[in-house]
Amino acid sequence: MEATEKKSKTKMDPLLVTLSSVGLIVFLVIAVSFPSGGKRLLQLLFPGSSSFAFSSQLGFPLNSSAQIGSEVHVPVTLNTNSGVVTGVDVQITYDRSKLRLVSVVPKAEGTNLRTFLPSDSYFAFNGTLVVNQAESSGTINVGVMAYDSVNNQALSGFSGTLDENNPLFDLVFQPLATGSTTLTMVYSSGNKNDSNVIGNTPPSDQLTAVQNSTIQIGPAVSITPTHSADINQDGIVNVFDVGIFASYYDVAITSESTEVMRRCDLTNNGVIDVYDLGILAGQYGS
Repeated sequence: MEATEKKSKTKMDPLLVTLSSVGLIVFLVIAVSFPSGGKRLLQLLFPGSSSFAFSSQLGFPLNSSAQIGSEVHVPVTLNTNSGVVTGVDVQITYDRSKLRLVSVVPKAEGTNLRTFLPSDSYFAFNGTLVVNQAESSGTINVGVMAYDSVNNQALSGFSGTLDENNPLFDLVFQPLATGSTTLTMVYSSGNKNDSNVIGNTPPSDQLTAVQNSTIQIGPAVSITPTHSADINQDGIVNVFDVGIFASYYDVAITSESTEVMRRCDLTNNGVIDVYDLGILAGQYGS
C-alpha cells in the first residue's frame, strides 16, 4: 500500500531534496536560479503573497511542567498578524542533559502549509533525520512550505494563528533530569540561517519576535495502589482481571459506577487510566 501511495505523488527535484533543511526557503529565494527564466521556482514556492510588510511571531507556551518517566508535548506556535506566509523555517535549541527529543510531529492541520521539511524525494517528512541530527547537536531544524506535493502546485499561503490546539509542529520530549530547562527559538533579525517566516513579493523574512519556553521538570510520580488488582476477587491477579480492566479502561468513576468498575480504579484517582494499568501489570500473577 505504501509503495502504491508513493507512486501517486510527484517526485521531488533532487536539488530540492538536497536543500531541504533549515534556511531552505530563504536560500531558495536568494541563491537558486533555473535556466527557464530564473524566477520559476520562486513563483512556484511563493505565489500571491501580500504586497505589504507584516510582523509574525514564532514560539511555544511560556511555561510548562513535566515529570521524569512521562513524555512532554511542546507545541510550536505561529501568529502571522494578518499577513500571508508561504514558508517557515524553525530552529530550536535544547539542553540534551535535561531532555531527549522523541519525535517531531507536523501539524498545521486544515491549512495550506502542507509540505514539511526536511523531506524525502516524495515530499514525505523525514522526522527520523530531524531527531537524529537534533540528538547529536542539540538543535532542531524543521520547515514548511505552502505547497501541494500531490498536485505539484504552489498554494496561496497561510494567514492567522496556529496555537496550542493546532500548532505548526508538536515536539515530544522525554525528560531526563529534574530542574528547569529552556527551549530556545533561535532568531536574530536579518539572519537567514535561523528561524524565518517568509512572506511578501518578493519573499522576505517577516519574523519579528519569538517566545521561548521554560520547562520545569519534577521527579517521577510514585503511585501507591489503594487496593488489590484482583478485580474479580478470585484470589489471583490473572487474565480474567485484565479482561475486566480492559472493558472499563479510560472510564471515569461516577456516582453511578458499579463496584467492579470502582475496583478497576486501583489508584482511586477517579479514572481508570494508565497508572492503574501499571499497577495491574505489577501485580499480575500474584
